[in-house]
Amino acid sequence: MLSPRIIFAALAVLTMAVGAWRQANLPQLEPSKFVTMSPQVMPNMALLEVARYDIPMPADALAAHASFLLADKSGGQDRLRAFWFAGSRESGPDVEIVMSQFLSGVWTKPVTVVNRHTVFRELGLGSWIRRLGNPVAWIDAQGRTHLYVVATGLGGWSASRILHLVQAKQDGAFQPVGFLQLSPFFNLSHLVRGVPVPLTDGGVLLPTYFELGIKYPVAIRLNKDGELVQSRAAVVRMAGNIKSLQPSVVVASSTNATAYLRDNSDDKKLRFVQTMDAGATWQNVQSSQGAVGEAGADFVINPDSSPTAIKVAGQTLLIHNPQTSGRHRLVIESSKDGLRGFKRFATLEYEPPQIDNVEFNEYSYPSAVVIGKQLHVSYTYQKRFIRHVVLEAAK
Repeated sequence: MLSPRIIFAALAVLTMAVGAWRQANLPQLEPSKFVTMSPQVMPNMALLEVARYDIPMPADALAAHASFLLADKSGGQDRLRAFWFAGSRESGPDVEIVMSQFLSGVWTKPVTVVNRHTVFRELGLGSWIRRLGNPVAWIDAQGRTHLYVVATGLGGWSASRILHLVQAKQDGAFQPVGFLQLSPFFNLSHLVRGVPVPLTDGGVLLPTYFELGIKYPVAIRLNKDGELVQSRAAVVRMAGNIKSLQPSVVVASSTNATAYLRDNSDDKKLRFVQTMDAGATWQNVQSSQGAVGEAGADFVINPDSSPTAIKVAGQTLLIHNPQTSGRHRLVIESSKDGLRGFKRFATLEYEPPQIDNVEFNEYSYPSAVVIGKQLHVSYTYQKRFIRHVVLEAAK
């Protein structure tokens, strides 16, 4: 009798083959490039912590995870929102995606953005959801907020789909639009975590990952309405190995970008992949010391945990757990070229794995945005709530 692992691997291979055939029969993809900004270069930049907050939780919610920060301008002022999933426990049937706003230095009481019952009521048969997971968001040229959420039916996280919701007006309700059609077999096993990357055609490149039997990162091309571009190579498998997931993309130019990958293997390191054609193709980055992860200046230790990378003042900041096991430390490290010489910049959380027989859970799944000269970072605090730290760039 075939083992479940062999069956999942066979389904994954079949899914990739059919998906490749389907993509090959679609129209050619219209070229687009990354939207770029000219950052102020501060070679001697330092980050000074100026504040930290614990974002309020919904009543009776005991667990929180996978926050996502979104900054935008409304009424001429910067507005910061946090999305995360909250409920009795991770994967619980009562988990909802909630949102809080940071107004005048205070986080508002969180409101429910979507739960599984709302989706079924709005989309009907075929939209049944067992659990909700990671949210990510972006704002289009019309000011609409697009939200993408991991949603499972039968099975675990590897059986997930990506749910698309839209908020047409500021502070209005999020309306479920549907699921991104990314796989020919029950549309299973694509998940989101990384920040969408703006493109010059008004759409975005959405970093996703496949997780059925094997794991690999995927770059999805979405149009200005947040929908999948129905054309050839709109769904591109990125490089990496078969245990890489949760890509976080940093743009270097209109065509070049680097993605930082969580690795599910025994190597306990980050992996790096790059594109030089605005996401059409991706290649593994080879280390100056040999294979990626061997001892040397570009060896970045990371357990099997989600990293976040962001460009600040001409440097790449990497926010991640810096040990080979556990998530009880969370740090910010900096590199000039984003590949080598990562150095400790700041420590957000540091606790030993156990104090007085009390087990510490984790500080993990960071999200980050820049507003003016401030870096805002949110992350899971012991799976109990979301913490928000504000750091200011200074020479």
